Amino acid sequence: MMYGLAPADLEAITAVLRLFPEVEEALLFGSRAMGNYGPGSEIDLAIKGAALTFDQYLTLLVKLEELDGLHTIDAVHYETIKNADLRDRIRRVGVRIYSQPEKIKPHL
Repeated sequence: MMYGLAPADLEAITAVLRLFPEVEEALLFGSRAMGNYGPGSEIDLAIKGAALTFDQYLTLLVKLEELDGLHTIDAVHYETIKNADLRDRIRRVGVRIYSQPEKIKPHL
């Protein structure tokens, strides 16, 4: 189990993220990313996506909460974080668990 999460749990999370093309990247941070998580540790996620609207973000949160059998997910929209220390911590310890597939550029 990577970061204390079963592969099926990570796949369920990324399946939700793929529903939102505005999501560019998702980073796991906090105790799970640092390896000092416990059995009841929540899943801290930073969702990156400058084009992600507030309504889309709320819908994404609801879909994540609806996932069966997962620990509590605490997700933040990275671009809206005002706390510089938190942004810095996410940059330092964040582990990418999702990245939007690169768009194929046509040959010129």
